[in-house]
Amino acid sequence: MSELTFEKPELTQDVWNICLYGPTGNGKTIGACSAPGPLLLVNAEGADRSRKAHGLYGDKVKEIKLDKTNAAKVLEQVFLSAQKGEFKTYVFDTAGEIYQALLDEASSSGKISLPMRGDAVEKLERYYRAMRDLPVNVVIVAQEQIEDQDEEIVRIPQVGPQKARLSGKVQEFVSILAYVGVIPEEGDTPRRFVGQLVEAAGRKAKDSSGGLGDFRDLDLTDWIETATKAMTQKPSTKKEESK
Repeated sequence: MSELTFEKPELTQDVWNICLYGPTGNGKTIGACSAPGPLLLVNAEGADRSRKAHGLYGDKVKEIKLDKTNAAKVLEQVFLSAQKGEFKTYVFDTAGEIYQALLDEASSSGKISLPMRGDAVEKLERYYRAMRDLPVNVVIVAQEQIEDQDEEIVRIPQVGPQKARLSGKVQEFVSILAYVGVIPEEGDTPRRFVGQLVEAAGRKAKDSSGGLGDFRDLDLTDWIETATKAMTQKPSTKKEESK
């Protein structure tokens, strides 16, 4: 018998890696901050982006600013905080602006070279992978990136430069990938912010738990509870379904 060390995953562990992406103004930041608290929002988008979230969730949300003057230091501090489990959820808003801030910080002369872009991509790829493996919720917020792939329009998260491997890696790292949209109000029914969780209309999406459905209102606390329960449920057989 070989000396293999076997591990049994904790099926009921209620921490998830999630990416929300879509057009501006579709409720991504508010949706991200609906995740379980206490929650740390790493804001690379400016104060206006987070005001509504603070108004809705109050003291549950703590915020740290990230820009070209402090990007590398903030990311390091956030990682150390996550290692200690100081917050239940860590939100990165937005991935594209975090990439740009790292790039601007590295370019003191103002000129950005191809090697600098490659270094920033590699650093963030390692960073998001390391965050993924910690026992905390990680929510990556991104704008949508529209690409023409094999004569088909495809929408993916914008987490770095165009046509870079980083977007694909982030899609691999997360267990839930959702395209965020708005259903307009109609009559007495208020507008709804929802996440698309299955691939359709060229929008990349996935739900590793298999329990969230095709579309779901943007409440990440509900998503995480539902996804965690779904991981412990055995699939029903045809005989059970016919009863």
